[in-house]
This record gives sequence, structure tokens and C-alpha cells, in this order.
Amino acid sequence: MSSTKYLDALILDRQGEVTKDTMDSLKGYCGLFAFVHAICRDDTLNYKAKVKLINNVIDASLNFLRKKYEVDIELYNKQVTENLKTGKLFESLSVLPAKMREDFELGLEDARDFMYIEIKDILRILNIDLDL
Repeated sequence: MSSTKYLDALILDRQGEVTKDTMDSLKGYCGLFAFVHAICRDDTLNYKAKVKLINNVIDASLNFLRKKYEVDIELYNKQVTENLKTGKLFESLSVLPAKMREDFELGLEDARDFMYIEIKDILRILNIDLDL
């Protein structure tokens, strides 16, 4: 369960599976609270290094997930091309992938926003002032 249950409910009402999958993956990879806590308590890192590290890990995780969804769309296009007849091929290839791309673009952007909301909440709980 998330540290912010209201976000879980909001996620399910928006770009659904893309956002939820992204949030679950990133939180699962990092153990978000432990991740933020470990960075903030590391005395060998200065303020700028802590901010940069948190931002870079989130960006790298979201970029990885972006690639994952791009591969999914590519595989979908390949399968449709092989299985559909020419008459419906253009319609299938133009409408569904565009919707899929829009959904995951919006989902990833929502996930980025939600991650920063959660991290700022964690920083507030830890009483640490980082400007992300």
C-alpha cells in the first residue's frame, strides 16, 4: 500500500494502468522511503548532490519505463501488421497506437508528478528541506 492512499485512488481514475504500473515499478525498484532517507542522511553528499541524485534516479526510472512502453507499441504494430487484412490495417495502425501512445505519455507525466508529491511528503516527514 502506498504511503498516500489518496494518490492510489486518484491514479486509478486517470490514465489507469500506465500510471499505476509506473508508480508501482518505481516504488518497487527504490523502496521510495528508504531511498529518499538514505540519500538525505548521507553526510558525504552535499545539498546539490542529493537533489541531483534523487532527480536523476526518477528520470532514469521513467526513461526506462518509457522505453518499455515504446517496445510494447512496436510489438503491437508488428503483430497487427502480420495478422490484419489490408482493408483494416490503416485504421488499426493509426488509431490504436496513437491512443496507446497518448495514454502512456500522459500516464508517465502523471507518475512523475505523483512521485514528486510523494517524495516531498517523505521529506516533510523526515523534516528535511530539499528543493526538488
